[in-house]
Amino acid sequence: MLALLDTLPPRPRAVLCLHLEGLGTAEIAAELGLEQPAVRQNLSRARRALRALISEGDDREH
Repeated sequence: MLALLDTLPPRPRAVLCLHLEGLGTAEIAAELGLEQPAVRQNLSRARRALRALISEGDDREH
């Protein structure tokens, strides 16, 4: 999983890592100097990218 996180662009990776540490949207926004909608957008992008990478891996195994 950590190798997959390294493939993400820096901002979505930072947002996702803070989210996984238990921070909420407002806390992440304050920590990174972003607006809350930007945090939600970056979190969505990170999740979508990870799903795609995981799906690619599953496709290669079959």
